[in-house]
Amino acid sequence: MKKQIHFLKITGFILFVVTSATSCSSEDTLNDFTIQNEINLGKILRDDISEDTTLYPILRESAYPLVYSRLNAIKDSILLSELLTFDSRFDWQLRIIQNDNIIQAFSLPGGYLYIYTGMLKALESEDQLAGLLAYEMAQTELRVITTKLIEKYSQTLLIQLANDSEQAIQTEVLNSISADLTELGISDAEINQTELLATNYLAQIDNISCEGLASLFEVLIQNNTSEIAWTKANPDLNTRKTRIENYTQSLNCNTSASSNDYSEIKNALP
Repeated sequence: MKKQIHFLKITGFILFVVTSATSCSSEDTLNDFTIQNEINLGKILRDDISEDTTLYPILRESAYPLVYSRLNAIKDSILLSELLTFDSRFDWQLRIIQNDNIIQAFSLPGGYLYIYTGMLKALESEDQLAGLLAYEMAQTELRVITTKLIEKYSQTLLIQLANDSEQAIQTEVLNSISADLTELGISDAEINQTELLATNYLAQIDNISCEGLASLFEVLIQNNTSEIAWTKANPDLNTRKTRIENYTQSLNCNTSASSNDYSEIKNALP
């Protein structure tokens, strides 16, 4: 029995409620687009990205073991949260894309996480890194990207794509979908829900500040990243940062900065 998370916004206050529910309730929210469809779609998009080494030059884990080890350790800590429904069903693979000019991260359906070296080098602490991973994982858990892709491309087309073993229609739509992954319009309600869930993930990790996401937003504000999709959604970053800070106060969670040396990760990058 997993826990289903519900968020209610009442007269300016955010109420976080956890109620017992089976995991099938999450599967029902997207009607005929099943979790297996989502997993299949994620694998297809993952393979498409892996093959495009020009646009997505992915760092090999064997060449950068320290970086991947530190990132995966945080990811695995988040996966221990009882708030995750798809902790064992999604693959939760993490990849680093080499491009120092892009301060960005994105996720695919099924738990595939991507972070650009530009983002990793912009960060200043392991708390901010944990905030970034928690956000992407919360967005995946809530199936936000999948929902947005269905809205744009239709459920019928994506089901066909997810079950297209002969790849008859993939060429026509994969490039378009891959290009849209960082430009899908996310609503304020979806952003709020994702950020609250991510903060609750952080609150359950030892030696990580639950304000990691708010701290991440401060770095993005300083780096003037208003033109990337991750940050240009409404409301603005300052509003989102304040909202998270107010929420962490209500959680009474650990706000002490991580003692781990984040510079080790930055120094190990190419």
